[in-house]
Amino acid sequence: MENTYIPMPRGFVYLVAVVDWFSRRVLAWRLSIILETEFCLDAVSEALARYGKPAIFNTDQGSQFTSVAFTGLLLAQDIAISMDGRGGWLDRVFVERLWRSVKYEAAYLRDYDSVSDARASLGRHLDFCNARPPHSSLGARTPEQAYLSHLPQRTGSVPPVPLRPGYVHPARHHGAGKTCVSTGRRSTYRNCCSEVPSHL
Repeated sequence: MENTYIPMPRGFVYLVAVVDWFSRRVLAWRLSIILETEFCLDAVSEALARYGKPAIFNTDQGSQFTSVAFTGLLLAQDIAISMDGRGGWLDRVFVERLWRSVKYEAAYLRDYDSVSDARASLGRHLDFCNARPPHSSLGARTPEQAYLSHLPQRTGSVPPVPLRPGYVHPARHHGAGKTCVSTGRRSTYRNCCSEVPSHL
């Protein structure tokens, strides 16, 4: 997991993604106007709820990832925490390649009019990254195909993790800019998710 900045006409927004190291599939992502821990927690919570817990979770040593809330979420699920220090770029090479693709193939090619415009555009590009370009190192498969080919072994022994207290899954929201019936807050997510896990 790592975050990056996306340029806007006035300032930046911040993008964070949870990427499966084996398949390079983006499992969850969030966009935020401020660089805080909360949107990172939301991305991790969605990934854990949808796909189960990994044995090891790797990040850099950013303040969002070293916070008590973030490390506590992982430790509560008995997930080993790996944080890269100086020279530890190899563990993040796949997410760095993702950021290059996001910036040079999407963000730098257009001026986003608003945060919602950026969220929709980046969402389409991340879906494209999962489903379209085959990788030679994955046997000419897409990240989606590579991930799904190993899914029975993963989900058969590792059940989905319950959501953290206070977390509201995007599927509970009724579209971007609408008021959520669960929390009473206005949704900032891109849209409703039709693939709601059965345990939510």
